[in-house]
Amino acid sequence: MRTSPLLVGLALLWAAAASANEPSPQVVLEQVSPIRQDEVREIVADPTFVAHLQMETDASPQVFIYLLDHPDINCALARALQIAPTRLRRVGPGRYQGDDGAWNSGTLEVLSAEGDRRVVLAQGVSRGYWFGDVAGRVVAAVALAREGDHIRGEVKVWAKIDHGGLDQFLRIVAPVIGGLLDSQLKKQYGITFRVAEHASHDTARFCHALAVIPDGSREERQTLASLAACPGVLD
Repeated sequence: MRTSPLLVGLALLWAAAASANEPSPQVVLEQVSPIRQDEVREIVADPTFVAHLQMETDASPQVFIYLLDHPDINCALARALQIAPTRLRRVGPGRYQGDDGAWNSGTLEVLSAEGDRRVVLAQGVSRGYWFGDVAGRVVAAVALAREGDHIRGEVKVWAKIDHGGLDQFLRIVAPVIGGLLDSQLKKQYGITFRVAEHASHDTARFCHALAVIPDGSREERQTLASLAACPGVLD
């Protein structure tokens, strides 16, 4: 049974992390526009499973936040650096479509971006052998804590599987396989951390990747080049 890719969902294409205060459903709803709150409430009020992740790294906070807020560029760099095969294409302000290079495809939407906090909504389809095409929705709440060049991150993920049989099965076994699910989620959410680490600790390779990717506007890539100290890479 191929449950892990579905549970990871399209929110994992975004790949982020955050701070020390675990977001609650009410806090998440307060960060979202009133016209989207019902949509988010349906997921966080009765999720198939909930995951809580904590990560940290030493990297430039400015680069990290820029990658977080430009997921299409982030994913393009992850491909160029051979970190992950994820693809995202911007289709509107804060809205993206993409796939993970395998079984998952869907959309990603940034619902809130204020200070060091983000809320995203992902909706996708996972294609598998056991359950066929299974749709899922994910709300991810992110908060960041920065101390110099040290970034601590905490992400809380609410996932709702829109497939009655699989939804009930996962609700039953989630306590047993929770560690495996958290491991898969952390692996995917760690993409942004790894890209940011390259910018700080393998700058030459990062700058070369930035020079060759086609994603994002030239102005956006020039801004990132400046933040990552890649002088003249896009001149």
